[in-house]
Amino acid sequence: MEGQDYKDFVRDNWKGDPIGDDPLGHAVIGLCGEAGELANLYKRRRFYPTKKVLKEDIIAELGDVLFYLYAVALCCGIDMDHVATCNVIKLKERNKK
Repeated sequence: MEGQDYKDFVRDNWKGDPIGDDPLGHAVIGLCGEAGELANLYKRRRFYPTKKVLKEDIIAELGDVLFYLYAVALCCGIDMDHVATCNVIKLKERNKK
């Protein structure tokens, strides 16, 4: 799936704030929660080696993080392609030092 297709998917499926007027808050808290679930997968794999973490589990959590990340950008009127470009520039500059 291309970036624009995913952006359209999020725009069409983002419910905003289901109880009030804070869609950005919902998106930010959702992003934090999903990132925490991804961290828990790492914790399980790192500290409890007998518990299996499947690649599919990581993909699912990354997908949830991605959805909320795009939702934050949507709420702020920011294009994720622009975010990616700015990040590449920033990291290239950092690596020069």
